[in-house]
Amino acid sequence: MVVFYILIGIAALLIVIAAVLYFITLYSKPKRRLIPWDMPTKDHEKHMADPDLVLTEGWIREILDLPYESVGITSRDGLKLAGRYYSFSESAPVVIMIHGYKGDGPADFRGIFQAVRSLGYNILLVSQRSHSESEGRTIALSLRERFDCLDWARFAAEKFGPERDLALFGASMGAATVLASSELDLPESVKCIAADCGFTSSKAIVIKIMRELKLPFLYPLVWLGAFLFGGIRITPKGAVDAVKKNTRPLLFIHGEKDAFVPCDMSREMYKAAAGEKRLVTFENATHLHSYIFNPEAYTKELSDFFGKYLPIHK
Repeated sequence: MVVFYILIGIAALLIVIAAVLYFITLYSKPKRRLIPWDMPTKDHEKHMADPDLVLTEGWIREILDLPYESVGITSRDGLKLAGRYYSFSESAPVVIMIHGYKGDGPADFRGIFQAVRSLGYNILLVSQRSHSESEGRTIALSLRERFDCLDWARFAAEKFGPERDLALFGASMGAATVLASSELDLPESVKCIAADCGFTSSKAIVIKIMRELKLPFLYPLVWLGAFLFGGIRITPKGAVDAVKKNTRPLLFIHGEKDAFVPCDMSREMYKAAAGEKRLVTFENATHLHSYIFNPEAYTKELSDFFGKYLPIHK
């Protein structure tokens, strides 16, 4: 009997640890605003400790000051997902931009947003589930978000009509999301996909982080926490598998010095991808900093890619 109670105690302890790991890694409570950019808060002060954000805050503020149309969809599991549509030209194609893990559109696409705008495109900037203006509590590392991406694409196809061309553009987890959606039944009007600093799969990125923390032995408990409390199964299948079934032109972008999502993950996906594809790496760039390190080269890559596969018909 004593052994039985000891085993029960150990099981309970493991579940508690799994719960803690879930809340640390995948739980997120949106604050219904684009934090920390829309008002001076403690969150804003904390972010401004990053010198890079101090230098690029003007780009973020510029995005926030632009007029936009609030749009939204309901996810397949009933969440209200929010987006901001920026119309710069009535007839131009629309680039659907999807941010990364615990980020938001204005921050993750700072500078990039301006580059896409300068090329003449309209922009649909969405808030991922469990982030900023959207509902949700669990960040699913693209496992659920890929279906949200599909639904955003269908929303855009219906809103703008089948004659209006679309592109998907993701940053970090958003890049994994758009790439993972490439195997789904996207609307015909989605002509191409761009991905900056995407990871190969949920399992690959979690294990990478756990190894860096010298805690790889906790991975089973992270998996258990995600399953018990988030309802998701972290899996080795992800964007790297989806792109094998891809039929659209793909642009992979990555910083060579990315310490968060290794550049080799984009190389692996590029190698695996079917269809037309291009891989561009930036030698000195860290995570989501390729545009910041070389805006001219980054803009040229977008211009060449979108110009070929997402032309603006005047």
